[in-house]
Amino acid sequence: MNFYDTLGVEPTSTSDQIRSAYRGLAKESHPDLGGDSERFRELTQAYETLSDSHRRKLYDAWLQAPAHSAGAGFADQTLQDDMQVAAVLEHLDVMTQQATHSMKVGLFWAGGAAAISLFSYEASKGGGHYVVLWGPVIFGAWRAIKSFEARTKLIKARRDIEASLRRGLA
Repeated sequence: MNFYDTLGVEPTSTSDQIRSAYRGLAKESHPDLGGDSERFRELTQAYETLSDSHRRKLYDAWLQAPAHSAGAGFADQTLQDDMQVAAVLEHLDVMTQQATHSMKVGLFWAGGAAAISLFSYEASKGGGHYVVLWGPVIFGAWRAIKSFEARTKLIKARRDIEASLRRGLA
């Protein structure tokens, strides 16, 4: 019996229909109300899987997989592994955004210091001294380059993970 059958809903059911079916069945089988605890556990597992859109997609894909017809079970470990991969990908996205921001800040430092140095030089054409802000120019350029390198590595890592996931699912 699959989770849709457990809740008495169709695979095309909406999340509201799944919630409504679960609540009705859970009231009937809740152990505190004299129901069967094993049945309640099955209902809860089915609801937790089908109410989460990500888990539901995984479950639906599992139902369609050839391994399903060979009797393989849908394990919670599959969900945990997939959720860990999703967390890693999300973390890579955040780190990529941070590296992009750091790169922009470095370019701002380098560009701003170079502009101030240029204005100072233009103002001193009458023979006075002018200021060259080498520190901020070099620091900004270094920061932009290092951030670009980090961003490139992060993007490559994400692409590698996605490619291995596609190979694993194929």
